[in-house]
Amino acid sequence: IACGSVDSIYFDTQPRSTYVQGQDLVLDNAVLLALKGDETEPVEISEVEISGYDKNVLGEQEVTFTYKEQSVSLKVKVIPRIAVEGASTNYFVRDTFDKTKGRIKVADDEGKIKTVNMSDASVTVEGFDASTAGKGKTVTVKYGSYSGTFTVNVYEPTKVELTSKPKKTSYYSHETTFSTT
Repeated sequence: IACGSVDSIYFDTQPRSTYVQGQDLVLDNAVLLALKGDETEPVEISEVEISGYDKNVLGEQEVTFTYKEQSVSLKVKVIPRIAVEGASTNYFVRDTFDKTKGRIKVADDEGKIKTVNMSDASVTVEGFDASTAGKGKTVTVKYGSYSGTFTVNVYEPTKVELTSKPKKTSYYSHETTFSTT
């Protein structure tokens, strides 16, 4: 088969399907075979044209492997190193960051995910600034040597003037609507 055309190619052992953003494809353990008639032969990955993979784009991607005009495609997924879930993202001017809510999902180099509560002592938050109002302010979260970002919104508190005696006389700091009827 080495010098002629082939009928098809296929993976006998597929490569890993989950990658952390920024990682190159890992094809060390992949076994690609070429088929011509009833003859099968392993293909050197260095002889294969690979397209469709962008290590910097999150989400599912279809990667195509082409050898001697025959192709096979595999789906891979690129995930962030750190993803923040359930954290408070809306604050008022002069608030402090709330580490009691939310968690982070940290992916190791193999794409395995560990979930850690935001309140865990090993999680640090940097860049939170509620001294001025603004939308889409970037906050950095760190866990060990890994870091990721997410955005928060900081709002200016609104003044409310009551014209009749309220039924409720105490409010929580983040309440934004209430009825006075």
